[in-house]
Amino acid sequence: MNPRHRTILLLRCLQQLEPVDDSSFFRFLDHYSLNGRGLSFVDVHLLAAVSQLKGAKLWSHDRRMREQAERLGLAYQT
Repeated sequence: MNPRHRTILLLRCLQQLEPVDDSSFFRFLDHYSLNGRGLSFVDVHLLAAVSQLKGAKLWSHDRRMREQAERLGLAYQT
């Protein structure tokens, strides 16, 4: 199996997150004071979705995303 096919197979094994609706997004954004922290719309949506799935953790190389995930207790610890 070549590396590309192996990667695709592993990605298909990951648990999928349900997207959050607009009202949940804005509640999450306000509740955790995420404005002005260098996160994009997609970043906040991802954090909100991870927060709704029990036991889900986020692994990111992006410094700002990782800092906020750690602050919210959503970061995967290596």
